[in-house]
Amino acid sequence: MFDNLSSLLIGALFAASLDLAGFGSPTRLNGQFLLRDFSMFKVMFGAIVVGAFIYLLLLGAGFPSAPRSLIPTLDVAVLVGGFLLGFGLVMGGYCPGTALAGAAGGRLDAVLFFAMMYPGYRFWVWLEPHLGLNVHAALAPSQQTLPQLLGVAAPWVLLGLGIACVLGWKIGNGFEARATARMLQEHQK
Repeated sequence: MFDNLSSLLIGALFAASLDLAGFGSPTRLNGQFLLRDFSMFKVMFGAIVVGAFIYLLLLGAGFPSAPRSLIPTLDVAVLVGGFLLGFGLVMGGYCPGTALAGAAGGRLDAVLFFAMMYPGYRFWVWLEPHLGLNVHAALAPSQQTLPQLLGVAAPWVLLGLGIACVLGWKIGNGFEARATARMLQEHQK
């Protein structure tokens, strides 16, 4: 019972954060794919690096590591699912979390997007066994963390993620500046 309530509370706080950041609007996500607005990338990649840093600090302080069951196996289904999710993000302008935030904010398009995700999921659960594809074939050893998979100590992986995050922010800033300059030029015409 407590796990469900804490999950609900964390989910509600996450959705509120998404909405307050403006991510309940499809223009933010579409701007990301059109290389005009990297705020989603900056927030999510920054959160990953900060979260990984806090996780390593907690491990160093003696807290137990995450259960192995929480670490997914990299398989074909993850890659195909990621591609299909990305396609849906581009087409609909929402991911599941931003769709819920948009729906809570009263956006009808977000309600419709979210309402169509579940039938799509159920259709795949029904269709997958009929296709006879082995989409759950592991591409990497089961339930390995990134440091284990790469054979590198976790602090080095965190440093690499931090560098990638900073580079991504700088590249994103460059794309945003160019998009803003183009928009200003078009507006002045």
